[in-house]
Amino acid sequence: MINVLFYAYHVFWRSFNVSESNDEVFRAKIGATTFFFFMVLLVLSTIADTNLPNLKVGG
Repeated sequence: MINVLFYAYHVFWRSFNVSESNDEVFRAKIGATTFFFFMVLLVLSTIADTNLPNLKVGG
């Protein structure tokens, strides 16, 4: 999990263009990034908490 967070942090700051110092653009990037990773966390949490039945044939 730590590696995923580090990678997300690295990708975000690498994609951040310093020439776009407009506050509105920065806030939009922060909002979009936060929303994206929150949704990823929600999906992965749901998958991890799901109790699936054993579907093996003959098992």
